[in-house]
Amino acid sequence: LADGVDAGAESAQTFGLGSGDEGLRGQWFSTLRFVRSELTRWVAKQSKQGMAGYPAITVLTCVEDESVLVTTIDGLIEMLNKPLREKNRATSSMGLLCLARAVSCFLRRVGPRSDPGRLASWVSRATGSVIGLALKGAFAAPEQIVVTRYLCASIASAMPAYAVQGILLEMMALNAGYCWEGPYIAVSSLVPILASAPGQVFREGDDREQHSNQGSELVFGSQLPPTPAALEAFVMSLGGAHQFGKPVTRAALHRMEQLMQQDYSLLDVLGIAHLEEELSNALDKVRIQCHQLHGFSRVSNSQRYQGDWVKEKISALTVLVSILECLPFVIPSGWKVSTSGTDGTNHGSKASKTFMDDVSGYTMHAEPCVRNAAVAALLRCMTAWPGSRDCIMQGMAHVIKSIMHDDDIECVKGSAELVLKLIGIWEVALGQIKGLTTERRIVWSSSVSELGSFDSIHSVESCGFYMLCHHDIKIRDLGLKILESACQLF
Repeated sequence: LADGVDAGAESAQTFGLGSGDEGLRGQWFSTLRFVRSELTRWVAKQSKQGMAGYPAITVLTCVEDESVLVTTIDGLIEMLNKPLREKNRATSSMGLLCLARAVSCFLRRVGPRSDPGRLASWVSRATGSVIGLALKGAFAAPEQIVVTRYLCASIASAMPAYAVQGILLEMMALNAGYCWEGPYIAVSSLVPILASAPGQVFREGDDREQHSNQGSELVFGSQLPPTPAALEAFVMSLGGAHQFGKPVTRAALHRMEQLMQQDYSLLDVLGIAHLEEELSNALDKVRIQCHQLHGFSRVSNSQRYQGDWVKEKISALTVLVSILECLPFVIPSGWKVSTSGTDGTNHGSKASKTFMDDVSGYTMHAEPCVRNAAVAALLRCMTAWPGSRDCIMQGMAHVIKSIMHDDDIECVKGSAELVLKLIGIWEVALGQIKGLTTERRIVWSSSVSELGSFDSIHSVESCGFYMLCHHDIKIRDLGLKILESACQLF
């Protein structure tokens, strides 16, 4: 039954059976109703094992006829709120999983035909306990984090403005005695939510591909696991590096980059462009806290970083990685400055000096997770955010010069190779690579003047000359390549 919930919710007319025979449909729903009532009666009589029936009751409710679903959903939500507050991890996870399934299914089946105001009020009542407990750090287990992210993405698929303003912004607020679970859930949900934007623009694409790019689908990579045991098995299959959620696929990120290259705003596509400033400011407050706690550690420091980064627990370091994963789709306000043309119109934003110092510096962070996230963020920004290109080049030049006298030659080589890769991306954007195939060429709607000007060539050239003085022949060779590439780009 659980396998049919997600697919059936897309077609309310034939939901649960796929048959036009009204008699057969009536018999089907009558059987479902009888099984659900009997199971509910059994659960009510149990003292210890009763909660084991909650997943089945939830699924049976979700596959009911729409009129029955509307009349029974509130009672189900009220029943599922009880296990949420249990101290037992398995019990609270089960309640959270069932509630997420119920809310998600209800929004997909009933949401499109409901009054937005009444629907928002219902979602607030249904998810209020979940959000409150998440802000208190009650959902710290990996499977609970994953399901809460799924719930946020599911709500955003139906009500993006409410999801951002009523849930994500609230969870990003760092009030007194805050826990990091709330900000992490909010920040890490942003990219899966925004990944649904290309599917709304490229309507001529394959329907299955559009469905696979829905935010809730990207959290799990498939439909919601049917039972707590299946949920736990899914989390274990992700491994330690991604135990708090499946990473967004490279294909989905590429489609998002393509959209930005064509001058689309992902927030505007989802109809929440008016929340961009508020979202950027909230994200920046979280960024500042994370940077103050973990932003200054460098892999080349004489004493390696010894922090509280434990993979089994959400911390500021986990949130910092999630903020980097949001670039350039949502940019913290402290990392950008608005630019206007001569006619007074807004021409997007440029990267700030803080962005140049922070993100480039993170490529030398003591923690591999931050280094990898920073490198990936710079590559995406170089591809899809023209206003960041010059700052990225200048920042990386400063990084290389700051580590030239360190004993770790591999760090210098890695940074130099990254600079060459970044220059290559910029050259592709400007169409300066000869023999570039049509498939690899990036098509831009912006004029060449809006693709970023290489004003920091003096910094990059000084970095290259600096590298020519290094005792290692490989470093000198990379310095020469940087000089040649910078000259060609300029």
